[in-house]
Amino acid sequence: MRWRSVCRLARRLPEVEDGRSYGVRVIRVRGSFIARLAADGCSIVVKSGALERERLCHRRPDIFAPAADDPTGSMMMVRLATIDTTELWPVLAGSWRRSAPATLVAASDPVSSEPRAPDR
Repeated sequence: MRWRSVCRLARRLPEVEDGRSYGVRVIRVRGSFIARLAADGCSIVVKSGALERERLCHRRPDIFAPAADDPTGSMMMVRLATIDTTELWPVLAGSWRRSAPATLVAASDPVSSEPRAPDR
């Protein structure tokens, strides 16, 4: 999967936009961070809950890892070469929920519109 595909998938979520912040490619909802392209260009960094991060990193260490440059422990690295759309969608939707205003989250249900076909 490439950054373009990640952006296309993320734009299925309400009010998502992609762009740059301090020269880094990012995805946002109403100006709040959802994901960014990692420095290696082959991974993304997303917001995650502690339990989700622990579970995914333990279950799929080939795809998920704690973000090394995150002092708060609220970010997770996702390797794009080894993930498909169906695995990435709930991760992006979860990051969206953590970033979107509560009123927008309450008015939307992004998980119900899961994509069907893998996109690499």
